[in-house]
Amino acid sequence: MTEENNFDLASNDDVQKDIGTTKLVAGSTGIPISPYSNIQRSISEEDLKSPAIQRILLSEVDKLESKAFGLESSLKASVSEFNNLRDKFHLVDKDKSILDEKLKTNKAQEVLYSFCLTSGSIIIGLAKTVWEQGLGGIFLALGLFLIIGGLITKIIKWK
Repeated sequence: MTEENNFDLASNDDVQKDIGTTKLVAGSTGIPISPYSNIQRSISEEDLKSPAIQRILLSEVDKLESKAFGLESSLKASVSEFNNLRDKFHLVDKDKSILDEKLKTNKAQEVLYSFCLTSGSIIIGLAKTVWEQGLGGIFLALGLFLIIGGLITKIIKWK
């Protein structure tokens, strides 16, 4: 039993202490992204004469052509969608401008409307005080005329 304890103690002395991980700096020789990235890529004339290499190269060309075709069709679809969205944007922008113009109030028309209603109401109120003098009907007609004129300006603005 003492021999086993001596063995354990001896093995503990031989074990190296772990110092942790080291950080890889960009461009260092770390693990490559592709397992084929460090393989020599030059092909000799003798290799090109081999039918297997020719088939592999043609297969790669076919893969690249199909990817290029997929990208082209995807690009065409994106351009078409962009054009449709641009056209919709211009239509909505035009509609927005039209609605903004409709919402703008003509200040002169608002002032005229307010003046007609106010002065018409004041004149109708004064009609009672001058009624006994025989001028009440004229004041009443003038006040109603101003109120109706103000309402007409408001109706014209709404259209």
